[in-house]
Amino acid sequence: MNKVLRHVYLALLLSCPSVAEEIVGRAVGISDGDTLIIMVNGNKQIKVRLAEIDAPEKSQPFGQRSKQSLSDS
Repeated sequence: MNKVLRHVYLALLLSCPSVAEEIVGRAVGISDGDTLIIMVNGNKQIKVRLAEIDAPEKSQPFGQRSKQSLSDS
């Protein structure tokens, strides 16, 4: 039983999400309601998806409205 618990504990430990990293930059583009493009170090662009946000894609109903709401923020 101890061996099983160790395996379960190890599986849970390895499946934990990685630690979030802080990104400092400037938003230069909005893809849709949950995705934006950040410019870091003056020349590198990073695509960032907002965690726990499920906004409609551009082609779905309310997609353009969702994108506009993110750009107004």
